[in-house]
Amino acid sequence: APRESTIKPLAIATLAERAARALPKISAARVAVLRQIAKLAAVMDTRAAFLHDRAHAVVADTLFAMDEAFEQVGFGSWMPFRYPDQWLLFTGLLSRVLAANGLIGAKNAAVYRRLLEETPPVERAEAEAEPPKGIAQCHENQPVKALDELWKLIAGP
Repeated sequence: APRESTIKPLAIATLAERAARALPKISAARVAVLRQIAKLAAVMDTRAAFLHDRAHAVVADTLFAMDEAFEQVGFGSWMPFRYPDQWLLFTGLLSRVLAANGLIGAKNAAVYRRLLEETPPVERAEAEAEPPKGIAQCHENQPVKALDELWKLIAGP
């Protein structure tokens, strides 16, 4: 069974009248607050989109630079992270590059930025432009230096 209200109908009518008088003031204030929130959200969306685009550009530039370096050495298609330590090295380096570009928060971002600016590009001698020596012990896993060797490896004994 529903409980009976202890509030008198006259008190309810008085509260309703007060609320009706305050409603236009509150509505105007709510509209002003919603407009401010919309402006702030637009600014935040623009900033987030800029940072997102910039981060993608930095990562893509880094990967393209690696791709060019591997192509110059003689790899047609490369496996950049064959071992976990290579992946860890790359993620550490990339986090410093992102921090230097102001895309992630870091205590030493200025140090990373200065390091990138002051580090000269690597200049390789022509004699070094060959695939690195493989560390594999098994013959099948040794690096292939010529297409003839690759064909023999695929054809088998």
